[in-house]
Amino acid sequence: MTLIFNLPALGAVKIGNLHFKHNSDIERTIAQSVRPVNLEYVGLTEYIGIKGSCTLLRSGKECFVACSRHQLKIPRGVQFDFSVLEHVRFASFVDDQHLTNVPVDNLLYVTNNPDEEFHDVLLFHVSSNWRDLHQERRHFFPIKKFVLCPREISWAVGYPTQHNRFTYEPQKLEAVSQMIQCAFDGEHRTAVKNFKRYSIMNKHLELDGLSGGAVFSLVGELENFEIVFDGLIVRAGNGNAYVIDSSFLLQMAKRFTPHSHSIIPGGLRVTS
Repeated sequence: MTLIFNLPALGAVKIGNLHFKHNSDIERTIAQSVRPVNLEYVGLTEYIGIKGSCTLLRSGKECFVACSRHQLKIPRGVQFDFSVLEHVRFASFVDDQHLTNVPVDNLLYVTNNPDEEFHDVLLFHVSSNWRDLHQERRHFFPIKKFVLCPREISWAVGYPTQHNRFTYEPQKLEAVSQMIQCAFDGEHRTAVKNFKRYSIMNKHLELDGLSGGAVFSLVGELENFEIVFDGLIVRAGNGNAYVIDSSFLLQMAKRFTPHSHSIIPGGLRVTS
């Protein structure tokens, strides 16, 4: 794993509209934008499981949580099963003593794009009346068009399964995020636009649990560096992470209309 403090002095690094001078603050800000996805079942005994990662994103005033269908065991190409949401919890870090959740009220997903990779993407809208939104808003990473320029370094960020667990006696969630060095694979050829591949530097790492996480990159030049969100990880394995890029996520986010329940141009459905 290569962290920012291992790189030469960068000066101030831009993330969104803010500039950071301390490397630890940069790493913490990146990591806080990716959260564990928990499944909570209450029956004779309470069961909480971890189902990979999710990414907090922002477009304009609207905030979203992105993850994948397969994490929730909903096959691609079928109607979304909203009963699943009774058990899904996206972790909020507002309270460090108790497990709290990011509430969502609407969902965007692809319905008629011929490329099946995009059917795996789920973009949940965060409830605008969430009382803790003002505390968490800074962790929702701004979505921009995919930047076509060299990357100084990239990281796949998520919650690998082998490092995360829930214990019951006492009740404690152990969720450890990792920033894993990777590199944009410019040689990867595909006819599918907005689908990218990144090569993981350490080929021996276990990548299960990274789905729903994100790839971030350091771009720019000295005194003008910026961390950008490259895209959402939809699958990872065999030393590679596959990503739906930020341009596609931005298209989805911009088509969100509060309280809309209809098919909208481009084959995206907004529903609650």
